[in-house]
Amino acid sequence: MSIFRRGKYYWRWLLAGAVVVLFTTMLSTVFISEWSAAQAGGVNGSYKVSYNVVEQWDSGYYTEVKISNTGSTPISNWTISWQLTQNEQSLASTWGAKCSLNIGRISCTGSSTIRVNSSVQFGTDLYGNGKITSPTIFTVNGVTVSTQATTSATTVAPTASQATTAPATRTTVAATPTKTAVPTATPARATATAVPTSNTPPPTAAAPVPPSASTPGGWWQPTPDRPIHWHWQLSDEFAYPRDVLTNVELYDIDGEYATADNVAKLHALGPNVKVICYFDAGVYETYRSDAGRFPKSVIGNADTGWNGSYWLDIRQTDALLPIMRDRMQNWCKNKGFDAVEPDETEVWTNNSGFPITKAQNNLYNQKIAEMAHSLGLSVGLKGNTTEAPELWSYFDWTLNEQCWQYKECDSLKTSFIDHNKAVFNIEYNVNPDCTQANSWHMNSARRDLNLVGPTNSAYQYSPCIPDSRSGW
Repeated sequence: MSIFRRGKYYWRWLLAGAVVVLFTTMLSTVFISEWSAAQAGGVNGSYKVSYNVVEQWDSGYYTEVKISNTGSTPISNWTISWQLTQNEQSLASTWGAKCSLNIGRISCTGSSTIRVNSSVQFGTDLYGNGKITSPTIFTVNGVTVSTQATTSATTVAPTASQATTAPATRTTVAATPTKTAVPTATPARATATAVPTSNTPPPTAAAPVPPSASTPGGWWQPTPDRPIHWHWQLSDEFAYPRDVLTNVELYDIDGEYATADNVAKLHALGPNVKVICYFDAGVYETYRSDAGRFPKSVIGNADTGWNGSYWLDIRQTDALLPIMRDRMQNWCKNKGFDAVEPDETEVWTNNSGFPITKAQNNLYNQKIAEMAHSLGLSVGLKGNTTEAPELWSYFDWTLNEQCWQYKECDSLKTSFIDHNKAVFNIEYNVNPDCTQANSWHMNSARRDLNLVGPTNSAYQYSPCIPDSRSGW
């Protein structure tokens, strides 16, 4: 049986950064071009390329490019390039490929082999102004190919919390990290009780209330307008109906070990029930099924207190983001989850073994959020409490541990709550300030450190707002 673990948040005191308000408009535009061309070396090949503008704001946009091999021969050491329009001025960052920009032409290379009937995907962040125009000429492995592009576009209007003017750039402010606290307990897998028989009726979900807001793009975006009763379970494998709780409408469970059947049964409890997919995005875990995909160069120091866990060099986005995207797709999206909780992403303040800056850490979080949205998934900021003023605009909600104990909750109030985005908070060692939490409309509760299931003898749950109440 696989080892279960709960992600944690390391606490520290930082200088608060300037609020970065981005994504005034989110645009999904897809350009698809197909062609047959000669590869270098004289081997004939057939390619299909999808050029997708995932999101756009007033000073730039984020694209994803997919190259498919529809021929009969594997393609290795591929190169693709195209000319940008005059309004597209600079290349900010990439993932999945090494790209450069020279006099308006972007060139991207990759060393991964594209197997027959397979594909590779990479992304770019570009800064510029004006109308985005589909590329019509690509060069693949030295061969220039003209294409006839087809276009379909959908404009996504900003939510109320996004309808502000975006800054001219997306850079973040770096700060000097301070020493972090290390948890003293290492959670062990708890022994689960027997699953009730099929004759045992599951508890009911929350009574019908107006559903939490969703963005026009379709993903869930919870607001602080009313309490959201939720259950977070990681150390015990979730079982239905054993771990279903009365009046709870939000479940946060491990994505890899969850089943599509359990997610579907949770959704069937009521129209407002949502399910969050937990996975680690900032650490390497020896016990995960995809552990073999991580190159040694990205694996750093041990994540103290958590067996089999090691910090990742999140600067190496070419290596990490394709893995994280596959986790979101296979562990979360394909199983029917509504949202993702990417944990352990506050790497820069910990002893990771890598010289990671705050700006680099923030950029990685932004990329994770953008990737989730490109898959139609809601995404929460896990931890990163004092970075919340710089990151709230990228995320739909936040899940926090111990902000009352470390006196950091006001950072979440002025970032997420004041911009109409829900905050979920758990305390382990102290009781939350329920008077203040309820006044702010923060979903606060005290829980057991291991986040076990409700039938486990170690289970503890004391919410500020009882699950039987529907208002603040």
